Amino acid sequence: MRISQIYSNRPKVFPPIPFNTGLRSHGLNVIMGEVRRPQDASKDSHNLGKTTLIDLIDFLLLKKVSEGTHFLVDESEVFSGFQFFLEIVLNSESFVTVRRGVDDPSRVFLARHKSGNQNLVKLDELKWDHMNVPIDRARKLLDSYLDLKVVAPWTYRKGVTYFLRTQRDYADCFQIAKFSRGTDSQWKPYLAHVFGFDAQHVSEKYELEKILDEKRAEIERKKSEVQISDEDYTKFRSRIESRRADLLHVEEQLDRFSFAQEESRIGLEVVREVEQEVAEVNNQIYNTEYDVAKLESSLATKVKFNLKDIERVFSESEVYLGDQLTRSYDELLTFNRSLSRDRKRSIRLRLQSLGERLEELRIEATRLDQKRESLLKVLRDAETFRKYKVLQKAYADQKSEMKYMETQLQKLSVIIGLRREEQSLSSRLTEVIAALEDYTKDGNPVFDKIARKFHELAKRVLGLTGLFFIRQNASGNLEFKIQTERADSSGEVTGQSKGTSYRKLLCALFDLSVLSEYQNQDFYHFVYHDGILEGLDDRKRLKLIDVIREHAVPGGIQYILTVIDADLPRVNNEQLKFAEDEIVLHLHDDGEQGRLFKMREF
Repeated sequence: MRISQIYSNRPKVFPPIPFNTGLRSHGLNVIMGEVRRPQDASKDSHNLGKTTLIDLIDFLLLKKVSEGTHFLVDESEVFSGFQFFLEIVLNSESFVTVRRGVDDPSRVFLARHKSGNQNLVKLDELKWDHMNVPIDRARKLLDSYLDLKVVAPWTYRKGVTYFLRTQRDYADCFQIAKFSRGTDSQWKPYLAHVFGFDAQHVSEKYELEKILDEKRAEIERKKSEVQISDEDYTKFRSRIESRRADLLHVEEQLDRFSFAQEESRIGLEVVREVEQEVAEVNNQIYNTEYDVAKLESSLATKVKFNLKDIERVFSESEVYLGDQLTRSYDELLTFNRSLSRDRKRSIRLRLQSLGERLEELRIEATRLDQKRESLLKVLRDAETFRKYKVLQKAYADQKSEMKYMETQLQKLSVIIGLRREEQSLSSRLTEVIAALEDYTKDGNPVFDKIARKFHELAKRVLGLTGLFFIRQNASGNLEFKIQTERADSSGEVTGQSKGTSYRKLLCALFDLSVLSEYQNQDFYHFVYHDGILEGLDDRKRLKLIDVIREHAVPGGIQYILTVIDADLPRVNNEQLKFAEDEIVLHLHDDGEQGRLFKMREF
């Protein structure tokens, strides 16, 4: 994987930048910043866009961006409408072009092609292999194109920023700025893998520690809910069995009691309810008997109608009835007899209904009297009832206590199970720590080659013994270390590796050591070092450039560096000059045309 070129849809503002890929040229890739107006205090040679170019490359390598994390997002109005293109040399020697716009950075276009130096600005969208795909999908596609087998199972994004070192990434060779706010588990397994170790053990170590912390926290939470300790488990279980036996005994005693119609608690309020029912039934019996008596009396009464008596009354009143009324007597008598028969039939039917109801009420009254008597008999036996109530309360208390104890025992069982899981995890953690300890003792061929290469380069550039080694810290985790010692037999550790300029130089030498180990494998084959020559002694600068020319470029490593002309070393009182074909981008402080983007400062 190398960078072939970067260009945009607005070449007057952002002209194309072609890179030496190492395939056709053994030259460097120099981003040169020139100071043309040293007397102008308003100018700044460090604000030309050298570092911005790294951010742009990272953007085109599909870094996820948001406000405050990338200049193209923060200055989206300035760059609205821009489309950027990155042409990448694949390890198969074919090419892939990535197109990504500022207005919608979450959408990406990808096209694969056999030859390089293509300009796809005007390529019809339908002719792209993948058009307008979401960034996560685009990352997977690009990862499949790059096919960096060495870093699998991680994707190309995991380690790409190790080879895009800005000024922020020189503080530590291993924990670059990208991982500075995260945990060691985010980057140590990956580096262990690159250094030839089994990353599974490194990852598992962190994962086990995380699970163990969660398990121990859960145990502490569970312990706060239990009033007994693990050691008392069997004793507590025996106590529960004892309580269960006591409870069974109380149940047997309660079963011996019989309280007529019910076996539950009997109270006076129950008796009062029965008394009220008795009174109501008796009242209904009385009313029904009264109705029966009245009807029987009515049935015994006869209706009398004598015509002579009526004639006498009318005669005394000197009223003559006439033949017509006399002739109707027989008819009146017939009507009276009919009315009497209907009345008696209705009374008899009503008496029959009341008789049946009266019989039901008398049966109910008898039943209620018996029930009342039974209840009163139980209540009069005070000693028996008192004993029943005592046993019932003891039964309820013991049952409640046993339920609580069973719940406690169940919770304790859970805790014991969690402790067993904790012990199993701890045992596995011990095994993993032992395996990591073997790593520090035995190393591996890949690690040893990188360490030897680093030593070789450090001795060549710094005149010191450069040590790359690993060790375990107090927690059993791996620590990767870079250290310099005097080249003589004293083995005295120097403090030079702690200085800012030397740390930067050590990072560069270490990156070259790793890239050299994988120069013939499916890995990254480029590195971008921003401001690598700043602050160094001229002799160190010259030696670094010599090492890059002799060890990196011939091995197919694409080396990109940014430098200000004032930081170039001097040879025989003359400033070092790079070959013109090695300078892929000229920048200067004399107006907008000298900036990376040919526009006002943003």
